[in-house]
Amino acid sequence: MIKIPPLLQKGDKVAIVAPAGKVDMNNLMVGAQMLEQWGFNVQLGEHIFDQYGYFSSSDNNRLKDIQQALDDKDIKAIFCARGGYGTVRIMDKIDFSNFIRSPKWVIGFSDITYLLCKIQSLGIACIHGPMPASFYRYRNSSVQYLYTLVTSGKILYKISLKNMEIFGKSVRFSYPITGGNLTILSHTLGTPYSIETDGKILLIEDLNEEPYKIERYMFHLKDAGLLDKLNGIIIGNFRLKKQAQFSLSFQQLLNSLRSSNHQFFIYKFPVGHGTVNYPIVFGVPLNIEIKTNVAKITQQIF
Repeated sequence: MIKIPPLLQKGDKVAIVAPAGKVDMNNLMVGAQMLEQWGFNVQLGEHIFDQYGYFSSSDNNRLKDIQQALDDKDIKAIFCARGGYGTVRIMDKIDFSNFIRSPKWVIGFSDITYLLCKIQSLGIACIHGPMPASFYRYRNSSVQYLYTLVTSGKILYKISLKNMEIFGKSVRFSYPITGGNLTILSHTLGTPYSIETDGKILLIEDLNEEPYKIERYMFHLKDAGLLDKLNGIIIGNFRLKKQAQFSLSFQQLLNSLRSSNHQFFIYKFPVGHGTVNYPIVFGVPLNIEIKTNVAKITQQIF
């Protein structure tokens, strides 16, 4: 059974660390101040602003910051500052022993997908959602939903049925959800970070990729068996580079990869890179109920 970290309360200590790309101080401080306004005691990683080339700091320092946050029992949640690239460089050196004994929320997306995949393999829930260095650019609902989620354990979203394709006659679905950045998910295959998808919903999103690469990644997942026993797929934000004469639309590509087990596709769900990025808890059921012209999507983790 999946372990659910405790919900956050006012006064709780939370950490912001940067396992990947370098961090803009001004942008991050907007996010840190918002977390403080929520009533949390924010601790920044010691090396979060080192600006070590492309990375926030050296591999050793980035590892040190996230390890300290995982091991500190007083820290109740870890907000990854941003994505970019670099998490994979330190993944095999992270010690999760204390984290397993005392789980806490880890929040992020994009390159942080590596970390989210590992946490799920440990049987612990985690959050695919907004990161503090980008709080300033989101529409308020995304960040407010994150606050509601970490303090109440509940979410409620609605999506038009125009963005949903249902196979069969069911009007209610409830399955665990997993996924993340499509490029990262493809690259984790054959590694300790590859996710289990049987009987689940797969959420995918990506940014600035060529259409043919997205198709390649999807076939990679299919050929590895990750699409065979899915119950459904949720397509988040995909801002693709233009490519002339590509033969299939993204929706046509998905339909060509469909398995008989798939019960639904949801397209254009507001998650991932973009001005709207709704948080989702990985590892616990996502509930979908069809009502008239909308799909009501909920999670309640307790």
